[in-house]
Amino acid sequence: MINHRNIDELTREFFKKGGLSSQKQGFETIWRLPGENGRGTAREINLRAGLKIFIVDCQPNEKLAIDMEIGDSPLEFNFFLSGMARITTTQARSKKKSFNISTGQTCIAYYPESFCAIEPVGKKSLHVLNILLVPHLCADLTKDLPDLLSEDLHSIVKKTRQRTYHRLGLMTASMNMAIHQILHCSYHGLTRQIFLEGLALELIAHLIAIDTNKPKAPQALRPSDREKVYHAREILICELETPPSLFELARSVGLTHTKLNRGFREVYGTTAFSYLHQQRLEYGKRLLQEGMMNISEVAYSTGFSSPSHFGRAFLKYFGTQPGTYLKEILKGTNPSSF
Repeated sequence: MINHRNIDELTREFFKKGGLSSQKQGFETIWRLPGENGRGTAREINLRAGLKIFIVDCQPNEKLAIDMEIGDSPLEFNFFLSGMARITTTQARSKKKSFNISTGQTCIAYYPESFCAIEPVGKKSLHVLNILLVPHLCADLTKDLPDLLSEDLHSIVKKTRQRTYHRLGLMTASMNMAIHQILHCSYHGLTRQIFLEGLALELIAHLIAIDTNKPKAPQALRPSDREKVYHAREILICELETPPSLFELARSVGLTHTKLNRGFREVYGTTAFSYLHQQRLEYGKRLLQEGMMNISEVAYSTGFSSPSHFGRAFLKYFGTQPGTYLKEILKGTNPSSF
């Protein structure tokens, strides 16, 4: 195990293991997937020592998997805009742990002294915003606010936690707005760096606040039922346009409809079909970014009854009209070009 590496070394090793080539542009580096591993890019943005953003937008080969040993782990704050990945970690004298993260989900993660493998799941392109923050910098940022951090995060920044940690959540409208500003930032040079750092810290604050305010009530689901909730979510993701009814979905995974909804609230913070609604909007946003459909086509492709219904829901969730968003895309500020 290699210890005491900084996040720059960790980054270089990770991308080189995936066969990506790099091109430096000021305080940013563009990493490109070689043809045999897929197509697309990862934009690495260095904001300050110990803090950086990654914007991944690629269509990886399904066989692509990157694994590496991690010594001193940064805190990771992940925001999945599209696609799904499976994370598997192994620590000495511990069982292997795996979890999936996909469209519309967030994740706070920490993998100290572990072997970590990341692989894409399914055929959807990956569009992910990832923020890396070294624990001591997080400690500096919150030193005057000791109650800001949850018990888990407090143990991480104080370097007393040795076990891996991850917490999944859902992206909120506030997070989407900050991400939208990052992806569409038109500033250059130092102004761009300062602007992006502020937004990165805002996104971290959103996730830390949710982690701190998370109810401490005991879990209502058994592990086997939790797996059924995960399965139900995957069914919804695969059938966004014509989803099953709540009763059909519950029956297909072997739960009652009340337990399924309770499980969704426990795992994802909302009901099954509120979650479906959010995923339809996220998928609609992605289709607009791709620029291959007009608003009406996107509305019907995502299961909305009419373009006006889609427009109202889009405005409420993202804070902008789909027509306005599409105009920005057509101007050449398409986030998928990153």
